Amino acid sequence: MLLISASLMMSTFARLMRVDPGFDASGVMAMKITVPTATYPTVAEQSAFYGELLAELTNLPGVTSVGVTNFLPFTDFESIWSVQIKGRPLQQDGEKRDYGYHAVSPGYFRTMGITLQRGRHFTEFDNAWAPPVMIINEALVQRFFPNGEDPIGQRMSISGREDIWMEIVGVVEDVNHHSLDADPLGAYYGPVAQVPWDWFVTRMNLTLRTPGDPVALVPSVRSAVRRVGNAVAINNVLPMEERVVQSVARSRFAMILLGTFAGVALALALVGIYGVISYSVGQRKQEIGLRMALGAEPRKILRLVIGQGMALVLGGIVAGILIAATLTRFQASLLFGIDSADPLTYAGLSLLLGAVALLATYLPARRASEVDPMAVLRG
Repeated sequence: MLLISASLMMSTFARLMRVDPGFDASGVMAMKITVPTATYPTVAEQSAFYGELLAELTNLPGVTSVGVTNFLPFTDFESIWSVQIKGRPLQQDGEKRDYGYHAVSPGYFRTMGITLQRGRHFTEFDNAWAPPVMIINEALVQRFFPNGEDPIGQRMSISGREDIWMEIVGVVEDVNHHSLDADPLGAYYGPVAQVPWDWFVTRMNLTLRTPGDPVALVPSVRSAVRRVGNAVAINNVLPMEERVVQSVARSRFAMILLGTFAGVALALALVGIYGVISYSVGQRKQEIGLRMALGAEPRKILRLVIGQGMALVLGGIVAGILIAATLTRFQASLLFGIDSADPLTYAGLSLLLGAVALLATYLPARRASEVDPMAVLRG
């Protein structure tokens, strides 16, 4: 039962680590920065600060690209707003059109390794005086343009800005924002300078890409932030690779816990079966000697002891499979990409346990086949 549960969690963890999160976490350092509203009360001032900071960070040795976003994958919950596509029917009763709205800088997608599928990136010209623009992800394309219609050039509005239609200028790949085991949700991205609410970008996540160790960038980044804005707070400093690993911490903990117990259980099974069969052989030493004196060959004694031992093992395996089939249903919420009743897992581990049990049974059985019948008869 423990072997099956542990194997299911190992398969889950392996599958999760093979999931493409939609971005390239290697070489990316991320940290949260908070600008004081007393110093930067408006979006225009906040946007100007971020622009100056990104320009300063771009010149740091070892930095290849920089960007900011208010909602970082595996770190923040998205801000959900209702969406309307121009020329499409209004929202029907019961229809959900709420999607994640992200404010990002022009270099964010390149820094995070998020692929632009079509259209263009944001530029420094997408400012507060320019026509409002948006970039959407593939999930939103499938939701509103499922028949192959080109979303580039279409216009959309969000709740709170129903009077302003923003042009869709690009499409990026989907990002697993919350977890690796959940399907990506619809999301759209707007330039920081075009955010309509002063409070929306006071706390942003700074991202930096480097070909070297991202942790090594932290001291120079802190110094650069202090040079641009002395009252700006920095926290939650962590490489993106560690954030990805932390997102599967629950599955990893369950895998380690069950794997440890399963390993101990397998060792106990090996020792226990060996001990029981050895004790049985010792108790039956006179019977075995008598059988051999009456003509039983050593191979038949070997087969007799192994057969009796494996009959007990088979009963234990069948009972374990039945119990595991019942209990692993409660484990289903922890699994990803594998069914709790996966037949290959059950069959493979049954064979493994059977092989271990056969080894534990063979050793005392071989000793039994080497009993000297004359010594037994003299006794």
